[in-house]
Amino acid sequence: MYRLDRIHGLSRFFAAAASHHRLMWIHPFMDGNGRTGRLFTDQYLKAAGFEGYGLWSMSRGFARNVSAYYEMLGAADHPRKGELDGRGELSDSGLLRWTRFFAETALDQLQYFSAQLEPERLSERIDIYFEMRSRRALSDSEGQTLPELRIEARDVYKTLLYQGDQQRADIQARLGVGERTTRSLLSQMAKEGLITLDGRKPVSLNLSRHSIEFLFPSLW
Repeated sequence: MYRLDRIHGLSRFFAAAASHHRLMWIHPFMDGNGRTGRLFTDQYLKAAGFEGYGLWSMSRGFARNVSAYYEMLGAADHPRKGELDGRGELSDSGLLRWTRFFAETALDQLQYFSAQLEPERLSERIDIYFEMRSRRALSDSEGQTLPELRIEARDVYKTLLYQGDQQRADIQARLGVGERTTRSLLSQMAKEGLITLDGRKPVSLNLSRHSIEFLFPSLW
């Protein structure tokens, strides 16, 4: 019923909503059903081809309103209420309430990230973050001062954000610094989780735990 090779277009989104509830309802494991269900839905929507999924996610949206999440799941758990409430064991009207909540959660996430990714505003936050890092003016959640990070890290970050993955040689040429400096900078950025280095693969962007609250305020 929920196989992606048999579902197309927006129907895939509604299938994700229904399959999430059905998986939670059958409760297949002794423990960890919630985490498993949310992971399943994240992977299902990625496989369904929804653009940008991963930057916005249902798991993040559910975490922002946990009480409503469980309330709407519970509504879809109700037995069928008469002949006009579906033909299966569970209530169609309850599933509709859950699906509406699922869609509203997705819309909230999309609107939030659309605002956060507005180019000029995001660029300003990136500039401020890396300027403060270059002066050792930022601390982590425990109050420890974050190490100095060369200002060139800002240019690396923006290039990866706006132009996608880059080869190390291209990054070095763009920065106009030596190979040793580039290697040291990329190594520090990778260690802090700002970028991902994977062998000879192109350098890719990442969201570090130190930068995420600054670049994307009110994420959770």
